[in-house]
Amino acid sequence: MRLERKKARHPMQMKWTAVWALALAAGSGGAGCTQLSPEGRTLLESGYDAAERGDNQGTINAMDKFLDEHGKSHRADEGYYLRGLAHYRAGHRSDARADFAKALDETSKKEVRGKARLALGDIAWDDDDMPEAEKNYRDALKDLPADEPPTDRVYYRTGAALQRMGKWEEAAVEFHRVMELFKNSPFAAQAARRVNASGWTIQVGAFKVKSAADQAVAKLRQSGIAADARPTTEGGQGLAFLVQAGSYASYEDALSALGRIRQSHHDAFIAPK
Repeated sequence: MRLERKKARHPMQMKWTAVWALALAAGSGGAGCTQLSPEGRTLLESGYDAAERGDNQGTINAMDKFLDEHGKSHRADEGYYLRGLAHYRAGHRSDARADFAKALDETSKKEVRGKARLALGDIAWDDDDMPEAEKNYRDALKDLPADEPPTDRVYYRTGAALQRMGKWEEAAVEFHRVMELFKNSPFAAQAARRVNASGWTIQVGAFKVKSAADQAVAKLRQSGIAADARPTTEGGQGLAFLVQAGSYASYEDALSALGRIRQSHHDAFIAPK
């Protein structure tokens, strides 16, 4: 089966981009499945075209019709997957989760399994359910290509989920995989920044001028918040000074402190330390 990768832009402007498109090519059917008629193939192709245009509702409408008329065919799994992807892009996470689960029930195709599990992992990530995200990412890795994207992203997110759960040593293993197997990936650079972390801090800002960083530190300390400025050359933008407040053993502790700090520093966020 010929496979192609197509990048799907996420209209919700989330930090992470889903890369899940399937090939428009006939696959082997499961037991009891019927072959797809020319009309069904045309309808499925229209769904792929709508998805590539970013027309989520058009994709959903086409796949509703496709699954109603051809839900017993050997390509029904693609229909569920494609509709799930459109629901996810549109922000309908519950509908997306149901379609991805149905795609898994219907499929015997390695690519569909891997990308449906990846999708379920991303939904769990969005829902802040790190144990479920880790489980689905690990399942996805069994079927995704071992040496090409999006596997680099899945290893990285697995490590990040493990850190959120306080499993720092296990997380380091996943980050090392990204760094060793995908040296040129942007996720390798992100993994390198997190691999030695063992706790959390709150990053208040990044300053090009040290005096500005010192001023932010002084303001935090006057409010009774422990803070410091750390020089860094990460990001390839030259020397900068990261202002970080506090040190926390758990993500939940850092989250509790974040609200107070955001009263005066609205862009503050939690970062590994």
